[in-house]
Amino acid sequence: MIHQTCAGNPDKRGVLLCPCGVSDDRDPSLLSEEEINVDGNEESARPEETNSTSNSGRKKRANEDTDSSASQKSKKHVQPEVSNILKKLIQELSSDTTRLSEIKEKRALYREAERSEKARNEVIFAYYYFGEELEKHLAHYRKTNEEHEAKKKLYDAVKDQLPKEVTKSAVRKKANRAGKSISATSISKLSDDDIKYVASQVRKNTRQN
Repeated sequence: MIHQTCAGNPDKRGVLLCPCGVSDDRDPSLLSEEEINVDGNEESARPEETNSTSNSGRKKRANEDTDSSASQKSKKHVQPEVSNILKKLIQELSSDTTRLSEIKEKRALYREAERSEKARNEVIFAYYYFGEELEKHLAHYRKTNEEHEAKKKLYDAVKDQLPKEVTKSAVRKKANRAGKSISATSISKLSDDDIKYVASQVRKNTRQN
């Protein structure tokens, strides 16, 4: 048996021999059915690889389009005045501890002002109750004494409550000076609302000065 491919190669004597050494009638130059099936599978697999590559490219382009859209949204136009407000807000929120120290200092000043206001209110209330008591004592002395003698007894009573360094003359002068501007009677007649009003006005004038 000589294969068709081997028939084209006779020897020197013109005898046709089959040098391929294949014992069956299969032509070695032709592909077998199994090889044809394998090659066919390989060829049929190639379109799938092509489709996979194509799908990957489409996904990549879709992701790029999404990123581009998000970038455009983040770069939307902002009005200049709005941008300035945002910048100032960021600066305020990003300020260092110096800002905190200023706030603490302002709080301390506010608390000190509150203490001063409370002290002034206490002084005003003290004057009120002091004037009320003076008026009661003076009314008591007037029952049995003339006006001059009643005031003298009142000064003596006040002097007994003060340190020894304070003389009767000093008490009399201060009392007379106070009596010319604000008498004990007028102070004693103040209501609680009047005292609160006086305290608020004193606080207002102090802040203006």
